[in-house]
Amino acid sequence: MKKLIIILTFLSVSLMVLAQEPKTRTKRDTNASESVRVPRETPSPEIILSQTTLELFEKENDFGLTARIRNARADTPPIEWTSTKPAVATVDAKGKINALTVGKTLVKATLRGTSTFAQCEVIVLKANRQGNSNAALIDGGMVASQNNWIYYANPYDSLKLYKIKLDGSEKTKLCNDKPNQINVVGRTIYYQNTNKETKSGLYKIGIDGSQRTLINDLDYMLYMRVSDYSIVYLNQDHEVYRLTAMNLDKAKQKYFDEKEITAFSTDDYYCYYTGLWEGIGDIGGLYIYDIKKKKKEELLNKYRKVSKIMMSDDGWIYYFLNDVDTYDTDGSTNKGTKGLYKYKKNINNELSPDSYMNNKNQMDKLGQAFKNCIYKGKPYEYWTVSDNWIYYIDYFAAPELRRMQTDGKMDQNVKYISKADNNFAIYPIPDYLLLYSDNQFIRMGRDGRNALELK
Repeated sequence: MKKLIIILTFLSVSLMVLAQEPKTRTKRDTNASESVRVPRETPSPEIILSQTTLELFEKENDFGLTARIRNARADTPPIEWTSTKPAVATVDAKGKINALTVGKTLVKATLRGTSTFAQCEVIVLKANRQGNSNAALIDGGMVASQNNWIYYANPYDSLKLYKIKLDGSEKTKLCNDKPNQINVVGRTIYYQNTNKETKSGLYKIGIDGSQRTLINDLDYMLYMRVSDYSIVYLNQDHEVYRLTAMNLDKAKQKYFDEKEITAFSTDDYYCYYTGLWEGIGDIGGLYIYDIKKKKKEELLNKYRKVSKIMMSDDGWIYYFLNDVDTYDTDGSTNKGTKGLYKYKKNINNELSPDSYMNNKNQMDKLGQAFKNCIYKGKPYEYWTVSDNWIYYIDYFAAPELRRMQTDGKMDQNVKYISKADNNFAIYPIPDYLLLYSDNQFIRMGRDGRNALELK
């Protein structure tokens, strides 16, 4: 009897387990089915701009940003454009930017009525109005600068055209031309190409290396100064011509009627020049041409030997007088007066009397120490003027770069140099000097510190 009860109990429990198993499996299957049917979350719309930083120049309005929406839906709102500093730059409904004045602003593209946006930092810079300083152009113009960029003939690549930032970063080759007389105005570089393999001549090219264009292959520029409205140059025939920057297809024009000019420097008001007059056989005289009045004037007669002239940014003309004993037309003798002099023409009486020499005979001779250093051997070729300082090479001991204030008072060492060969040049750029020596460029502070080789 006990055995029968045990067997019946076992069978009863087994049947209950079997009856419950399908329900458990069904419930498990149902849960699995429900998890598969949960819908995936759709990504939110996102704005992608064509650029996140943009550098423009004042008054430029040709540039615009483009925007696309990633993960757009049918109900995605349109884009609205705004500028955080509209006094610096404005932006229209299509993303076109109008640069107004120097500064920074954020241009934002926002989905209307939402907090979804993307932004671009717009930096507005001042473009060069004059493409290079006279100081640089007189010494060959192998270097020009604009804002934080240097444009130069790179000695490590056969003097081809490069650009590099002042800190030595982002070195970029622009083309295979070998430039001198480099001028940079806004987005355009002008230069004389000396590379016959790429065709010699006067060229222009974009600061990004695009749109290289031949302007003139008939003249060789001994000196060339480019402004935002004209190109003035001294050619191989020692005559001065002018091109209109806005219409370079127009024929060149004779700037003024003078021949045999050997040294030339100009600004918006005056041209200073010297030359080989009447076959004298040496560099003679110093003359000034008033651009507005179209009139020339003699400052030093043709029997005076002026070996180098240079106009500073503030309108002074500096010249090295290389006389020993010379003779005027009346037979009188000019005793030896070697040295560096400066002169400034009064521009329509706009300058105060103490800031210029209002008598052409009042040439301001500079310091005796500079005079003694400047002509030993032939070092008078190696001087330049910038920001009230004259930079020059002293050869009395080991060659050293020195500087002297333009009033002749303070004279100090800047840097010892290893060599000053025939190609040596000193190029002033904002806040720095570039020394070209021994086939290399050295960037340094105006006081000689923080020297950096631009490799």
